[in-house]
Amino acid sequence: MAYQFLRNVQIKKIWVAFHLSMQEYALVLGMDWRCLRHIEEGLVLQSHAQESLFRLSQDASAFKALLVAKKLVLPSKTYSRLLKRLAMDSGDGYGRR
Repeated sequence: MAYQFLRNVQIKKIWVAFHLSMQEYALVLGMDWRCLRHIEEGLVLQSHAQESLFRLSQDASAFKALLVAKKLVLPSKTYSRLLKRLAMDSGDGYGRR
């Protein structure tokens, strides 16, 4: 069975469910938002490393852990805002229930 990368609509569903902008999602993942845009527009295929980040970020607790790990490199207002948005999540990685 061949490995299936997440499709662009599946990737967008992740950051939309967390109530984040594309730029905020890319910031937490440590990637340029323009690269994320190109992936979502189907102009490029994500790398295996990016695919791993996308899949891990589907889990709210894993994504929150990534955000917390980046606390010192994010502007404090951005960090607080993103943490607050993630707190709205039910824990399943797909927004409020």
